[in-house]
Amino acid sequence: LKSIQHNTNWLLNYSPKKARTLSGLKISQDIVECQVRMQDGFESMYSLSIQDWLSLWEYFANQKNRYAIALLKACAKEGIDVLIAGAIAENN
Repeated sequence: LKSIQHNTNWLLNYSPKKARTLSGLKISQDIVECQVRMQDGFESMYSLSIQDWLSLWEYFANQKNRYAIALLKACAKEGIDVLIAGAIAENN
């Protein structure tokens, strides 16, 4: 959430409206372990899955959050070449 300049406590603050929003996004209840590079090595953190973050960023992009829009565009630009290469390799 910090990456899209949104309140980092947004997921923690419960409201019925937010519960409906999250339910509609089909956010998984599974938490994944991530290894984050720190100055003195790696540290384990627990987070939502990439798919869940993409769903959240899409929600905020639809709310006109320009940072979420830019982040999704960057993900698409970085990923489209991999998808195309995979499709080409599949057809060969």
